[in-house]
Amino acid sequence: MGVNLFGYIRSENGLGQSCRLVAKGIQTAGLPFAIYPILPPILENNETAWDGYIDRKAPYGINVIHVNPAQMPRTITRRHKALLDNRYNIGFWLWEMEAFPEDWLGCLAWLDEVWTPSEFISRGIRQNTDLPVHSIPYGIEAPTDPAYDRKHFGLPEDVFLFLAMGDGRSVTDRKNPLGAIEAYCKAFAPSDLSVGLVLKLTQMDADVLRRGRALLNGYPNVFWMDKMLPKIALNSLITCVDVFVSLHRSEGFGLVMAEAMLLGVPAVATNWSANAEFMDEAAACMVDYRIVTLEQSILPYAKGDRWADPDTAHAARHMRRLHDDPLFYADMAERAQKRAAEQLSPARMAQTLRRRVEAIYAQGNST
Repeated sequence: MGVNLFGYIRSENGLGQSCRLVAKGIQTAGLPFAIYPILPPILENNETAWDGYIDRKAPYGINVIHVNPAQMPRTITRRHKALLDNRYNIGFWLWEMEAFPEDWLGCLAWLDEVWTPSEFISRGIRQNTDLPVHSIPYGIEAPTDPAYDRKHFGLPEDVFLFLAMGDGRSVTDRKNPLGAIEAYCKAFAPSDLSVGLVLKLTQMDADVLRRGRALLNGYPNVFWMDKMLPKIALNSLITCVDVFVSLHRSEGFGLVMAEAMLLGVPAVATNWSANAEFMDEAAACMVDYRIVTLEQSILPYAKGDRWADPDTAHAARHMRRLHDDPLFYADMAERAQKRAAEQLSPARMAQTLRRRVEAIYAQGNST
């Protein structure tokens, strides 16, 4: 009885972090497990904390394949088909839209069931298969290092700072950093030296950066970052600011929002998609939106898909209140931290995961 975890365990991106969270859940559940690393050539693969669990023999009866359908044919089913035979195969899949891509459905033939971190994803998959689909929300931790302080990042000590993030590889239009910039400009005048905006934007389209800089022309306290950071440094950056802003159009989970909450940093976030499963108005500043339909494809999202268009004026009012009302700010920070610690604890994920693994073995569905 145990689990073989296939995935980008060493990659410095969102899929890599998700895979490491699943590994932590399996470990916390007390299940024997082995890791088969998938190492894509186009990504940095420097996260080595789980190297001690690497075993390419895949010795256990359950495979958890943390590889999205778009990559499964070339990374799993062609190269490692023998490791799928005579095992119970589970796909751990991530997706950010309501509708599941039709050209991914063929990968279901390789699987016995699917896991996702959110009901938002699970609902879309269930509409396309009779296989079991289970939601196993992440258990999050967010270790920090005091060496990564405001001075380290070149940030002023006496300014109320908002942070927005985006990675072009996660689709700039979906992450919508320009929405956060527009909301900031609506909330504060260039002459207000009490506030500042930190923009951590990596692999970003040059036109988006140009438009962002144009919007922020005349604003003095704007701090641009474009380098990848080790996870502990990224967590620490979040603790250096006062508010995290995500005016995303859709999320498959919303991991950084959850981590900010756990670190006691209030979040201003679009009230749409998977993040709304662990965020509400009691624990975050939720932003109104309208649903829009894509009039043309924005790869990998197809024409006709739907996502949110957040109300930047509403977001600006939240940002202004967090800045102006210290009592409201302190209360929101406390409630956010409590919500994340209770609802997204590693122990809770481990319990859900172990219960499902034990049920599979009890049913005799694995070798």
